Amino acid sequence: MIRINLLRGRATGGYRLPEVSFTLPYKKIFVVLLVAIAGYGGWTLFRLFGGHKPVIIQTQKRVVTLKEDTTPFDVVEDIVDDIHGGRFKIRVLNRLSSPAHLSVNEKKLYERFFIKNVFDVFNTAVRPGMGFNTITLDNLGNYFIYGVTPTETEAREFQTSLKKADAILEAEKLEFRKKFFETKTSFALKGFLNYNILERLYEDDSWKRDEVFKESKESVLYDMTQVGRSCGLQLTRPAEWGGFDVYGSAKKHTLWLQATATYPGLMKWVAALYERNFQIGYSKVNLTSIGGQKILVAVECFVYANH
Repeated sequence: MIRINLLRGRATGGYRLPEVSFTLPYKKIFVVLLVAIAGYGGWTLFRLFGGHKPVIIQTQKRVVTLKEDTTPFDVVEDIVDDIHGGRFKIRVLNRLSSPAHLSVNEKKLYERFFIKNVFDVFNTAVRPGMGFNTITLDNLGNYFIYGVTPTETEAREFQTSLKKADAILEAEKLEFRKKFFETKTSFALKGFLNYNILERLYEDDSWKRDEVFKESKESVLYDMTQVGRSCGLQLTRPAEWGGFDVYGSAKKHTLWLQATATYPGLMKWVAALYERNFQIGYSKVNLTSIGGQKILVAVECFVYANH
């Protein structure tokens, strides 16, 4: 305690101001500050080393349902590029492995038959538990498959089966991606189709099967859609006609179709058109899953007719 005497009085007698004393609790202040500093330091160390560490919150990408008035052709290339950075080039080309090597009749035959041949291979190669989100095929020889597999083993077995099939030239590009909190693994496979399958059907630049062209493209479209309805296909937008090329005495018309179907129903439709010898060819086919066991089918094809 410190006593401060502002005015000393006389030793004896006289007026004397009262002494004012201040008690300054330095020890208490020091203890409080020490406790505060120690507490702050301990709290900081606790956060850094022993407390709740920062948590990185991961969220899945929002899956946008594909609208039925959106043509999958407009989006499938974006999907491919987003996942794998675009298409890849085939290093070695076998005979008939490029459309430029095909005669006019060979091109027509391949356009007619490659869809059925390729789907036959896919359906044989698929393994239990696998599912498909996107399948794209075109008559330039490209194919792309994106789906899910219980484990990587099933997808690798699927790839091996495709590589053994004569309808497939290349099936080397297989990639996997495990999605956050999902039990199944996403996979993507892309490759190149084999034009050599024509050799089973076509010899010495001649085609033995009779080609009978209908009078009008509209009559072919009508028959195609009637067969489609019997297989469960439902058009989601009116069919669209493009331009045409001259094919002998007939015309080769471009046609775009978009429909919903089940996968088995689509396979029945493709097989029926093949078995009934429809004079059509396929340029591009895209299948996109839309849920409920249904797929959205976009087909670019050629219709051969007299007018």
